[in-house]
Amino acid sequence: MNVANRGGATQRPPNTGRIDVSRRLADRRDRHGRHLSSDGMDTLDSNDCTNTFSEVDNTSPDDRFHMGQRHLEKSDEPTIDCAARRLGVESVGDVARAAFDHAGELATLECGHTAAVLGAVRLAARRTGAGEPAPERFVEAFDVDPERVAAADAVLATYLSPPADQDEIRSLRRTLVVAREVRAAVERGRNAGPELPGSHLADAAPFLLARASSHLDSRTDREYRGLETAALRDHIERLEADLELARLGTKLYTLVDED
Repeated sequence: MNVANRGGATQRPPNTGRIDVSRRLADRRDRHGRHLSSDGMDTLDSNDCTNTFSEVDNTSPDDRFHMGQRHLEKSDEPTIDCAARRLGVESVGDVARAAFDHAGELATLECGHTAAVLGAVRLAARRTGAGEPAPERFVEAFDVDPERVAAADAVLATYLSPPADQDEIRSLRRTLVVAREVRAAVERGRNAGPELPGSHLADAAPFLLARASSHLDSRTDREYRGLETAALRDHIERLEADLELARLGTKLYTLVDED
């Protein structure tokens, strides 16, 4: 309907930039062929990094060229899970999230949100032993300067206690390997003792070697029945926790444990 103004001319009612799409809901699709929900939002699949697409209508009178076209705007800020998945280190998600939740805002202020997220994933991959993604992966997957990612990693590390030195980590890892070997032998119903002497791993767990090889309890002179699977399992769980603590550092280990 035209509305008369004071000068006698007519003018169109103002265009609010919105269109009535209620009658087209049954066959609304985006440019990728996916159905859009009634609120104009489309949830992404697991391979995408952002949470939603939002539909934007550009039918204002000032921009007739775009009339009737849909434009999909996507946030450029990745999540921790998305970044870990794209970089091939999905297993570090919980550790990266704990680091980011603790000091991510500070890293974001200095390096930007995306670099802070990637820095948290980089730090988590290094400390868990998953291995840092190659620098070029940050460029290929997210178009972010690797130096910014490294800087964000350094900011996060500033607010976390350092991991143990590499010698201690290697020693714990060797002890854990031996403990698992002993448990496997016990579970197969064989005495683990004869297999361990002479093994290059034997020195890594002298306590287990002594118990597996001994038949007498020196304190009571009574025959010792050998290692029990349940006791070995508990010992291995303690070693695994010790190794994780050494790798992550006290603060990050506590943050992950609290989550």
